[in-house]
Amino acid sequence: MAVPDYFKSLSDLFVERNASYGDVYKKYGNTIHSIVGEIELKTPKDHGRMCMLMMCILKISRYANNFSKGGHNDSLDDLAVYAMLLKDIDNDEKTKQTKFFHGHGNIGMITEVSSVGFGEYGLQKAK
Repeated sequence: MAVPDYFKSLSDLFVERNASYGDVYKKYGNTIHSIVGEIELKTPKDHGRMCMLMMCILKISRYANNFSKGGHNDSLDDLAVYAMLLKDIDNDEKTKQTKFFHGHGNIGMITEVSSVGFGEYGLQKAK
């Protein structure tokens, strides 16, 4: 596929998804700020928790945008998964920093969560 074809395909995808989700992405910053306010993220675990919380809020926003149409089942399924991932991180006292490598270089420190398999993303533990 040529580059212009990729852009056309992405444009079509945007139009399709935006018809369902609406312009939630334009309001997302205000939504997050109104819910969490000013939070200082100090540790990799804090960042992991915030990421999962933000995904939960995004899925709720997408569901709310479709409320009058009967909701959005996919967003509810995703919400359940992200909520359980957040719960796992919250309850995992063994969460620690672990170096991971991707391809040729170190992609930095990320939080290792016992129930999330990083192997499926091509990430491997550093030795």
